[in-house]
Amino acid sequence: MALGTDKVVHLSFVVKDIEKVAKAWQELLGIKEAPRIWNIPGPETAPTYTNGALELYLDCRIELLESFAKK
Repeated sequence: MALGTDKVVHLSFVVKDIEKVAKAWQELLGIKEAPRIWNIPGPETAPTYTNGALELYLDCRIELLESFAKK
């Protein structure tokens, strides 16, 4: 199956243990500095909608690994 591109821009994963998974990706990709993990504010600060309906994300946290590919 072809993706129609040779560049990956964004991948997302939903995991139970973000610290464990972030550490594994850091080691796999050879990233020296540990990625920052953010706590996403609740709907009163950052409302999120899916198909026009308000989503209730509680205890949502994300982390971003910066691009390691050549630009």
